[in-house]
Amino acid sequence: MKFEYVDFQYKENLKKDPYLQAFLKNTSLRDSCYNCKFKKINRMSDITLGDFWGVEKVLPEMYDNIGTSLVIINSRKGEELFRNIKENIECKAVEDVNEAIKYNPSMIYSSKIDKNRKKFFENLDILQFDKLVMKYTYKIPIHILVANKCKKIIKKIIKK
Repeated sequence: MKFEYVDFQYKENLKKDPYLQAFLKNTSLRDSCYNCKFKKINRMSDITLGDFWGVEKVLPEMYDNIGTSLVIINSRKGEELFRNIKENIECKAVEDVNEAIKYNPSMIYSSKIDKNRKKFFENLDILQFDKLVMKYTYKIPIHILVANKCKKIIKKIIKK
């Protein structure tokens, strides 16, 4: 994740940013995100912007390993706005919007409630945010758990 301001820059790896981890695991979302009335193809906005997950399958020539945006035009005003910027960006039309939706299900389906969400919010004012995220969203890979357990057993054996 990267933010740039006039006098400040924030850059953190996806796996190390606690806010992003809680967001992507659906742990820190608002209640309305789990039953969103705006999750549909025909939207009220003039333009819908989002990450184009699956672009390498739908439009492989647009894949760049950095990130491609999906732009959906929902109104005449949106068409006009897009026409004004079209010459300044690299873009290509998706023939079938359903192809894009197939790899971007969050566009039409609400988020699923994370099983730890309730506990997460109960502890929000108690724990530091990074510790809170670590406790309720981070899963330690099994090979690391096994390795740590083996180390403890070996240390016990050596001490005897």
